[in-house]
Amino acid sequence: MARVLAATAARYWVATGFKQNEPMTRTAIDLADKLSRFDDHWSPKVIAKLNNYEIKVVKLRGEFVWHAHQDTDELFLVLGGELTIQLRDGDVTLRAGQLFVVPRGVEPAPSPTARSTRC
Repeated sequence: MARVLAATAARYWVATGFKQNEPMTRTAIDLADKLSRFDDHWSPKVIAKLNNYEIKVVKLRGEFVWHAHQDTDELFLVLGGELTIQLRDGDVTLRAGQLFVVPRGVEPAPSPTARSTRC
């Protein structure tokens, strides 16, 4: 299982924790705490907003479908484990502490590697 921080564009609501329309606070966000609050996989949780971007944490297990974001880039920052992002022209493998930005319109298929067992 890999733990990933992701950012995608959003214009409609502000979130900290898991509550919609809550105003931003001036406190640090503890990523480990946010990840400990849920067990489901491939279900991103919004933890903050930066301009028009939602900052999300997600737990990954197994492969995800090929998909594309036509209007925004997508950032993957691996917090634990290892993640392979399959791209049509080659794969990118990330370990804890590494990030990769998938440009808008490019199709990724993210998948944690078999060695990613920590949560």
